[in-house]
Amino acid sequence: MAEAEENQMLLPIYCRSTDHKDQLPIMDNAVVVEVKDNLKKLLMKSVAVEKLGSSGKTIKPSIYKIPNFIKDVHKEAYMPHMVSFGPYHHGEKNLAPMEQEKLKVFRHLVDVKGVDYESIVSDVSNILEDLYGAYDDLDEDWWKDNAGSAKFMKMMILHIFYSKDQNTTLTSLISNLLFVEKDELAIVEKKHILHMYRASLLYPSTLSYPNMDEIKKNNKDDKFGLKCQLIPQATLLREAGIRFRKSENKSLENVSFEKGVLTLPSLIVDDNTKTNLLNVMAFEKLHDVGSQVTSFVVLMNNLIDIDKDVELLSNDNIIANALGNNEEAANLFSVLGKGVSLDLGSNNLTEVHQLVNIHCDDSWNRWWANLKHTYFQNPWAIISFFGAIFGFAILIVQAVYQIVDFHTK
Repeated sequence: MAEAEENQMLLPIYCRSTDHKDQLPIMDNAVVVEVKDNLKKLLMKSVAVEKLGSSGKTIKPSIYKIPNFIKDVHKEAYMPHMVSFGPYHHGEKNLAPMEQEKLKVFRHLVDVKGVDYESIVSDVSNILEDLYGAYDDLDEDWWKDNAGSAKFMKMMILHIFYSKDQNTTLTSLISNLLFVEKDELAIVEKKHILHMYRASLLYPSTLSYPNMDEIKKNNKDDKFGLKCQLIPQATLLREAGIRFRKSENKSLENVSFEKGVLTLPSLIVDDNTKTNLLNVMAFEKLHDVGSQVTSFVVLMNNLIDIDKDVELLSNDNIIANALGNNEEAANLFSVLGKGVSLDLGSNNLTEVHQLVNIHCDDSWNRWWANLKHTYFQNPWAIISFFGAIFGFAILIVQAVYQIVDFHTK
C-alpha cells in the first residue's frame, strides 16, 4: 500500500487520477495576464539590447558581467579599484572620488584646451546603438527612457574626455581598463581591450597546434587526459634531468620541449599579474577566442608549487619576480590555477605536457631522479655517497690483490 502511494506521488500532474483535480491550483485570468506581461517585458528587453547597430548589422555583446561561478573564486580581481569605465560599476561608493575628477578633466579640456564637446556628443549619439549592444545584461535604467539614454551618453562622454586627458598616467589607465566588466569606448575590430591585451601576450608566435589523433595514438593507456593535464614541478623536473631555457620571444605560446630542454617565455611577476591574467582567463572563457593564456597558466601552476621552483626558474631567467618573495610568487600561481584546466587540443601545450611526462616515465630518468633526490640534496649526502663508492672500490681492489696473491703463491 505504501509503495502504491509512493508511485502515485511520483506521477506527473497530467498523469494523476482526476480524483485529485480539485487539489490543483486554478489558473485565473489575472495570473495568465501577469505571466504574459512578464514574458513580453523579457522580449522587449531583448529587442532593446540586441538592436541593429549603426552599420545595420545585429550587435552581439562583447562586454559581459562576470558569472558568479568565476567571480566568487577571485572576487577582488574583477573589481575596479580606482575608476570605472562603463555602466556596470558606475556609481559605486569607492569610485565616487574619480567621478569628480572626470568632471574636472571635462571642464579643463573644454575651457582650457578648447575641445569641441558638441561634436563628440553628436559622434556618440551616432554609435549609441553600438554602445548599448556591446554590453550584456545592461540594466534597463540605462535605456528604458530618454532620461536613461541621456545618463548613459553623459557617462560615456565623460569617459572619453577622461581617457584623453594627458595628465592621466598610461599605466594607471591601462590597469583600470584591464577588466572584463569595463571597456574603452572606441568600437574596434577586437572584441574588448582585453582582446588586444591578450593578443599582445601571444605575439609573436609561429607554433602550430598539435595533431591530437597522433598524440592519443602515442599514448595508448587510459591516462591520456591526466598525462596531458599534469606534469611534475620544476625542481622535480630538474632532478629528472630536464633543463630550462628562456625562449627567444615573450609569446606565452612559445613553449616547447626537445631533447630534455623545456623552453619557456620570460614572465614578469608583479602586483598586477594576478588581476591581469585572471581577467584574460575570464575573457577566454566567455568568448570563443581560444584558451592559450589559460593553458599557459595551467602549465606554470604545474611547474611552480614551492618557493624553490620560483627560485629555479628565476635563476634560468624565465621568471622576473618583482614581488620580492619567492613564496608569494608561488602562492600567486597556485591561486591562478584554481579551478582551471588545460584545453586539450587547443594549443601546443598539450603536446609539451605529454612529452615531458614521457621523459619522466623513462626508467633511466626515473632512477637518476630518485638517486639525486635521495643522495644529492645536500653536500654531506653527496660526500657520503661518493665516500661509499670509494670505499667499495677499495674493497674490490683489495679483493683482487688477495686473489692474485693467492694464485701467485
